[in-house]
Amino acid sequence: MKHLTKINLVILTASLAALNAHAFDSFDPRTMAQAGATLARSRGVEGSLANPANLGLENNGGLNIKLFHFGAMAGNNSFNLNDYNRASGDFLDDGEKEALLRAIPSSGFRASSSVDAMLLGLAAGRMALTVNLRSAQSVCIPRDLFDLALYGNQLDRTYSLAASDMGDAWTVAATTISYGQPIKIGIFKGLALGIGFKHLMGINYGKAGGEINFTTRGSGFENIGKIEILSAGENDFDTKRLNMNGSGFAADLGLACQLNDHWSLGASLINLSNGITWKNDTRKRTLNMDVNNMTLLGDSIAGMFSGNEVIDRTDTLGGIFRSRYPAAFNAGIAYESKYFSAELDVKKGFYNGAGSAARWQLAQGFELRLLSFLPLRAGLAVLDNRTIAYSAGGGLKLGFVRLDAAANSLGFPGYNSKGFGASVSAGMEFGRKLI
Repeated sequence: MKHLTKINLVILTASLAALNAHAFDSFDPRTMAQAGATLARSRGVEGSLANPANLGLENNGGLNIKLFHFGAMAGNNSFNLNDYNRASGDFLDDGEKEALLRAIPSSGFRASSSVDAMLLGLAAGRMALTVNLRSAQSVCIPRDLFDLALYGNQLDRTYSLAASDMGDAWTVAATTISYGQPIKIGIFKGLALGIGFKHLMGINYGKAGGEINFTTRGSGFENIGKIEILSAGENDFDTKRLNMNGSGFAADLGLACQLNDHWSLGASLINLSNGITWKNDTRKRTLNMDVNNMTLLGDSIAGMFSGNEVIDRTDTLGGIFRSRYPAAFNAGIAYESKYFSAELDVKKGFYNGAGSAARWQLAQGFELRLLSFLPLRAGLAVLDNRTIAYSAGGGLKLGFVRLDAAANSLGFPGYNSKGFGASVSAGMEFGRKLI
């Protein structure tokens, strides 16, 4: 019964956590609805975030004002709703336990969250200005910890209870100025280069890593390891202030090509930087644990966590350190007609962590415009050998006012879903034919 309770809690936590499906720079609903495949076709504010070169194409033009957008994703890399139902309300047999363990990759269970809120979005002609508040969290739990919860501890077996990359989290306000420059080459209908400059205002950050090994012996148990935790802006959670505790700069580079009236392609490098330097409200915690043959009798567990002789904690205040900011490579090819659009994109981040995934990803997006004021969108993305993302959404155009919404499922919607996402936005567009 105790093992069942532990597993229920673990899987419920997983189902409520969020998965960074890709290295993200925007969760705009047009982008989310098409599984992220809008690199070549997006224009205006959305185009500047995906590929600043899109601002230099002939059919960009006009004035685009984004009043707001908010998007978030939720999920994990291992468990779906079927797994939770399997573990809930019943005792698990060996087959069910093995099925749960098989769902966890050898690299461990990973859950994370990514949230994007646009505070300002303005695109006029070849230039754009955006301000986004972004937050991402990621946690990694070794497979051994689930094995321990399911089967209990085996004598003389050593379990790894902490990953070298246990997790990280950050909140950053990114202000971006983007520009697209057309280039005249006769063989193409349109060609443009683009660049974007970002100021990164770091609000808070945290990262934990280390190693803890747990072994049960005949005379007791051993628990040996070390964890280091870096943080900045920790007090902002108490005071609800948005202070600049770190700062940095980043650049976006892009290429966009309009081959003819129907076909286009593009490529971009987003968030190229040397990271964010954290200087204010910083703290480094070091936890050293050395438990040798402690018996589980009386108050020994309480003593283990309260006794300084067992866990040695050191806090260092006021240091300066640097963290990475998610960068990504994107490329895509698109087809455009009066009533229908389709695009195929590839994407790759440069490391695994909050808001970033190093694996290659493939996304296909569609937009149908049988009614010009009511575009319908859908998408499909292959994230890894375990996860396919499905997405859908739509828009409503009332004169110059535009409303959009989208939803995303990591895995087929329903009981096979490992997570979910949603996004909404409102904006105004003048002087440009909407696509």
